[in-house]
Amino acid sequence: ANLELDLLNKTTIHANQNITLTQIVFTWLEYLIKNKDRVLSETTINEALSSFEDSNISNIVNVYIYRLRNKIDKNFDKKLIKTIRGIGFKISEN
Repeated sequence: ANLELDLLNKTTIHANQNITLTQIVFTWLEYLIKNKDRVLSETTINEALSSFEDSNISNIVNVYIYRLRNKIDKNFDKKLIKTIRGIGFKISEN
């Protein structure tokens, strides 16, 4: 869906536009992409990314999903980050 993640250089391009992400947000996006089309619960995401200093915040998953949406989805027609109500989140072209 025109989203490119360069793991070596830690850069992100969406629809030919450079997207600036913090290290933490980049890591969250990388995790979602590695699990593309798979619904991930908040608990699963939090456990996988719990090494971050702010992981003890109760709504940390929602905070970072919000930040990702602002960078990856907000200014683009095709929304990639999906909420599966009552279950979790996924990144998908569909």
